Formats: sequence, structure tokens, C-alpha cells
Amino acid sequence: MEILTFLISFTFLSLVVASSLDPEMVKKIHGECFEISHLPRDSLDKIRAGQVDLTDLAVKEHLFCYTKKVGFVNDAGILNDDLIKKRLALQIKDENKVEEYAKICNAPKKEGEEVNYFAAKVVACYYNSFPGIVIM
Repeated sequence: MEILTFLISFTFLSLVVASSLDPEMVKKIHGECFEISHLPRDSLDKIRAGQVDLTDLAVKEHLFCYTKKVGFVNDAGILNDDLIKKRLALQIKDENKVEEYAKICNAPKKEGEEVNYFAAKVVACYYNSFPGIVIM
């Protein structure tokens, strides 16, 4: 059990370091978002594996909460392209690839689209289209 806990913690910290976010800050933000969304904590692993259920309200609320708190999206659903590209560039050294990935996943929110659905859709795009990229 201790080994499993260590491996899970190590994996989580590795993902956080890869995404350039302070591990304590990420943990705090997710904690705040869990309180709002009531998302089961084990669901983050599924999300990071590209299994994003866009019909699950808790998933959508959690992902919107998280992306908003880290500055990827605002209340109106407008993406902060520059910040997202900056975070991608820490993982991808090829500037053309950063632009390509952002062009694919950073499409603007459609009129009438729920902002929490939109944020979840963007996260899902990165995890499904570019395995290994850490967005959260």
C-alpha cells in the first residue's frame, strides 16, 4: 500500500513539474475545485488519460474551475492563448508544434456554449490529441 501511495504521489508530482506549476499550488487549486464540483478524486487520473466525460456535470465544473483559477480561461469562456502557449512551450521545444497544438485545441467558445463545457472540451482536446502533454 505504501508503494502504491508513493507511486501515485510521484506520478502526480512528475506531471505537475512537467507542466511548470508549483505542486502545492496545483494541489490547492484542485482541492478548491473538488469542493465546488464534488468530482471523485480518482477522476483526475481518468481525465489525464484522455477519458473526459463531457456529459458529466462534475467533470465540467471541475475543469472550468481549474482552468479559470490557473488563468487559461475567464468567466466568459475566452481563452488566454498566450498563457496556454507559454505552458506548452515548457514541454514542447518546437515553436511550430506549440502553435499547431494551440490552433487545434484553442478554438473560441461557440455562441450559446456553456462555459464549463467549453473548458472541459479544451482540456479533453489536449489530452486526447497530444498524449503526454500536461495541461493540468
